[in-house]
Amino acid sequence: MKELNLYFAKDDAPKAAPFVSALRAAGYDVKENAKDVDEEGLNAIILSEDTTLDALFEAAPWIKGQYEYCSYPHLKLMPVFIYASSKVDPEEAFEGKVGEIYEELMSGEFKPFGFDLDNENPLEEFQRIYEEYAE
Repeated sequence: MKELNLYFAKDDAPKAAPFVSALRAAGYDVKENAKDVDEEGLNAIILSEDTTLDALFEAAPWIKGQYEYCSYPHLKLMPVFIYASSKVDPEEAFEGKVGEIYEELMSGEFKPFGFDLDNENPLEEFQRIYEEYAE
């Protein structure tokens, strides 16, 4: 079974729910906001238009610890941007707060996976991206 450790701010839980549900239906073992981080496993972080860095740090204190500890604080986390294309242009969103969090926190080698709530098959590219991150 494919495993994924997923971290998200408390306020992003309603947005994360459809993503988690779709992953589980596709056969993934998803652990949400696990206290003990699996450094060998694949760790993903949910971003939305409403995400704040402080809320992420509250939900996953280990991320804050890593962020403060590293002299190069761009962590190797798989970013997942959840949005509804009928309401949000993802490129515009990344020019704002979401992009700031991504640039502040993530390594540039890890490109965001976009989970469009309006797409009939929002996980269409997920398996390929999952495999790239899992390497």
